[in-house]
Amino acid sequence: MKKMNIDDLFRFEECDGGYALKRYRLLNDPSVEDLDIPSEYKGKPVISIAKFAFSEAKYLCSVKASDGISEVGECAFFNCKNLKTVILPDSLTVIGDEAFFECTKLENLSFPSGLKVIGDNAFNHCKLKSVILPDGLEELGKFAFNFCFGLRSVILPETLKVVRNRTFYFCENLENIVFPDGLKEIEGSAFYKCGFRALTFPSGLKKIGFLAFAHCEKLEKIDFGESSPVMDFKTFECCPKLSVENILQWLACSADITKPFPQKYISDPNSFDWDAVLREDVFALALKYDSFALVDKGKVLKEIVRRDLNRLLPLAENAGWIITEKCMEKLLRISLQNGYIEITAWLLDYKNRKLGFGEA
Repeated sequence: MKKMNIDDLFRFEECDGGYALKRYRLLNDPSVEDLDIPSEYKGKPVISIAKFAFSEAKYLCSVKASDGISEVGECAFFNCKNLKTVILPDSLTVIGDEAFFECTKLENLSFPSGLKVIGDNAFNHCKLKSVILPDGLEELGKFAFNFCFGLRSVILPETLKVVRNRTFYFCENLENIVFPDGLKEIEGSAFYKCGFRALTFPSGLKKIGFLAFAHCEKLEKIDFGESSPVMDFKTFECCPKLSVENILQWLACSADITKPFPQKYISDPNSFDWDAVLREDVFALALKYDSFALVDKGKVLKEIVRRDLNRLLPLAENAGWIITEKCMEKLLRISLQNGYIEITAWLLDYKNRKLGFGEA
């Protein structure tokens, strides 16, 4: 690369306290792959990288930002397709929204110790393999590490109180995470379709949102410890390996598996995860702990028949559930309309045995 002076490379704008790097001038120049951002310009410090400063710089492979820079602005490195390595100074406090969005080869980056804020979509679609966020970080934005398919481990800092919506959405290889003791809330879809096998929640966790861990298909065990977070009925939807005890903890919205299912969820079938509760082992434990105490059992029976889950009806009968004549008519109609032979036979047998029909 030919020798260039600073004004050949960058455009600066004076601001309070120094200069902002406003634009990298050689966006389409293939001769520049590695770049050092200067610490000063015209005798004053460079204190920020402005929004869109390097966006679409398609040939850049590595960037080193000098100490003194406190902010990387919105979309500053947006869509730098070949950017692999970024060195950020300890003076940095803010990484703005979409700062490294679509930097699809970015895999080498250490988060500086002074960092306070990571904005929305900051590292969406990056290639990071591990993320260790510094103590002192106060805000981790929505979608911050969305679709980071190569991400395998995350350590969250003690200062973080909330994991925002879709922060680690679809990080399908994310296996290990350390939640801080001070974490209070995990918002909706925060870890949707991640690769966890086990999770341990901190004792102070108060709330886990809608679909927060849905489709974590390898997830087998959750240690709730002393936490009793309020959870949505779809928080762990489609986690087929999750243990019976954990499913009941989730469905009861409490760490106490003996707590009855809230009536309001059963009365609104669209808000209840029937796939989970009508899993045979879960249903058996729910019967054991009388988790359906507040529920209209006729609604549950109709859902069992609609799904042709014949094996669940004897369990319900053994638990003392009674099918009334009116309910029986509805169940038989559903079963006959769908051509369910085994469940129809069981219902007719029950009708003869318990309701007295067909006796000589």
